[in-house]
Amino acid sequence: MTSKVYITKTDKITPVKIKEILKKSQFIKQLKPDEKIAIKTNLLDVENKGFVSPKYMDKIIKLIESKNAKAELIDTNHIYHVENDTQYHYSNNIKQKIIDDSKYMDIEIDSKLLKKVIKSSEVDEYDKLIILTKFKPHYLIGLEGAIKTTGVDLNVKSGKIELYKQAAPFISKIGCLACKLCAQECPTKTITINSIAEINYAGCIACNYCIRVCPTDAIKPNRIKTDLLNQAIAEYMKTITQNKDIIYINILNDIRADYEHTQIGNHKIVDDIGILMSQDPVALDQASYDIINQKPGNKSPELKTNYLPGEDKIAGLWRTIDAQQQLNIAEEEKLGTTQYELIHI
Repeated sequence: MTSKVYITKTDKITPVKIKEILKKSQFIKQLKPDEKIAIKTNLLDVENKGFVSPKYMDKIIKLIESKNAKAELIDTNHIYHVENDTQYHYSNNIKQKIIDDSKYMDIEIDSKLLKKVIKSSEVDEYDKLIILTKFKPHYLIGLEGAIKTTGVDLNVKSGKIELYKQAAPFISKIGCLACKLCAQECPTKTITINSIAEINYAGCIACNYCIRVCPTDAIKPNRIKTDLLNQAIAEYMKTITQNKDIIYINILNDIRADYEHTQIGNHKIVDDIGILMSQDPVALDQASYDIINQKPGNKSPELKTNYLPGEDKIAGLWRTIDAQQQLNIAEEEKLGTTQYELIHI
């Protein structure tokens, strides 16, 4: 069984281009009057170029409103601290909402890893969802696409913390200067300094901010437990998306090695590709991953390599991460299929 993935190739992503590919979907054609549609975008930390900007949304909103449905931009609070002046504000009447962290449900599940997930009750108030993601490498789980955006970024902060605790960072004894910078910057003050820095995992929220500020790269992402994090994300996503009509869009432009500042460098790994869309998140992410790998890669000044077509660009960044693992786990959890038919628009 295969799923349909639609692609518009373009080296310039515009609101019109996104609207045109979305217009081809059954999702739009089947909209009903007065349905509430949530569009997951990035309303916080808008200076972060690793997210889809809200400036692309006006055409999507007008398309939805042409069907007499109601559209609203939504975002969730990050684990890490975000300054108020980096929040996006529309000057017109477009509705936007930051999901309330205090409104959630504890859902008991019988899954491979988790027995309970934390789910936003406000997200459940919408009839349908549009998930937009800037598809890119992720320093901890390999890929950041529709699966990660839905399983992680559509949830309240407490749910995100429970997810990321599956793979909290660790401190290498080699390289730690006991300089106290990580302890000073830790938002939960759960790092103490003895002969080296030490993390109190009972209070750690796994925001990984300590990794960013460490001057010697002594604090490491826990990629040994990537499989647990990917499994948890899939189980969360399964609960979040249950009985929901969702369309997923991946933006494949300005695909850089590392937007998270974890010292791998921020070079552009391939040239811009375009926009992909599907109602199957697994097929969409698989197609996005495959297309990136089929392209010739741009030279990395840090890794001193120039990837050939067919080479795995993600494995070249973090050789301890198997990016395909996330997709396989999601398929095992019946979130979609890795088999797809690519349809050019």
